[in-house]
Amino acid sequence: MFLGGNTNKHFASERQYIDNPTGKGFEETPLHSSITPRERERRFLRQDRNPDFSPQEVTLRRHPHFKYALSLSLLLVWSLPCLAQRVIVVVRHADKIDNSDDAILSPTGEVQARRLARVLKDLKISAIYTTQFRRTIQTAAPLANFLKINPFAYEQTDIDGVVKQIQQKHSTEVVMIVGHRSTVPKILQKFGAVEPVALGSSEYDSLFILTLPSGTSPTLLHLRF
Repeated sequence: MFLGGNTNKHFASERQYIDNPTGKGFEETPLHSSITPRERERRFLRQDRNPDFSPQEVTLRRHPHFKYALSLSLLLVWSLPCLAQRVIVVVRHADKIDNSDDAILSPTGEVQARRLARVLKDLKISAIYTTQFRRTIQTAAPLANFLKINPFAYEQTDIDGVVKQIQQKHSTEVVMIVGHRSTVPKILQKFGAVEPVALGSSEYDSLFILTLPSGTSPTLLHLRF
């Protein structure tokens, strides 16, 4: 059952960082650096293959001062063969303050939500879906505010309903769904992902991007931001 209605900036200018040879973090490099775009991307990203998890798993390298200027998801999805396809972005809510039924985000979770917005802000997301719980609404809020999108609310247990709604209303759009530890795998499965997905109890930095091109099998990317 859909709850309907609306739930509930400009980010820092881009700064680029390269690996510090000392191994102590990142050092800033000027925008006019002679480093090629390919080399810069290589230094931004560490790509890991996890033998226990079949989707491609990519990690954004973190540092306390790293602004996440590069949108990893944009880079990966836009490198896929077609743009006129449905792309589903699925993420668990950020870290919550306690284990109450309708817990809000913790301070750490608020930082995670802002970081998620920086990662996804250029992905051309046109619709955002959250459950009725405040932690999912707050997770989506920074991105929704930046994109000036009013999220749709759906009942946590109504996975079939939200999937049907997105299939009918957003057939060629990029849509983000904020869910829960127990529902993220089910949502991905309902949209056609065949790879098994499981989230740990304290795992709040996983981001799944499922592309659904016509006539071919879905592609699932597992990102860590």
